[in-house]
Amino acid sequence: MDYKKKISIVILTLCILSHTFSIFAMPDIIGHRYEESIRTLVSLEILEGRCENTFAPDDFLIRAEAAKVAGTLLGFTEEDANKARNKAIFADVSVEISRHNWAVGWINLIANEGIIVGDGTGNYNPGDALSLN
Repeated sequence: MDYKKKISIVILTLCILSHTFSIFAMPDIIGHRYEESIRTLVSLEILEGRCENTFAPDDFLIRAEAAKVAGTLLGFTEEDANKARNKAIFADVSVEISRHNWAVGWINLIANEGIIVGDGTGNYNPGDALSLN
């Protein structure tokens, strides 16, 4: 086997292992009633944890996160979301002012699809818990 193939196999193996370990590095999902589902959604990159070693499975899904989930399920990619970051649709969501600035592109994509709406005052409230109202 030539040198380039060996390097490629090592890099691929490390990528797979690092992704696998990141799923298992969330001790708060162990034994949770939705552990298997959470692991599946994380491995498919539909959901992420709240921080490096925490998933927070009993927390509410916030509106910023819901935009990413919906966008991912509709087939949008991180690249699509990055391209959609340039002009915020809602007054409280922008790259400059929002602590949820990571979600600006996702929110714009989903708003353009008519999946999500603001609160009627021009805001999206990205940090609020998702509600079905």
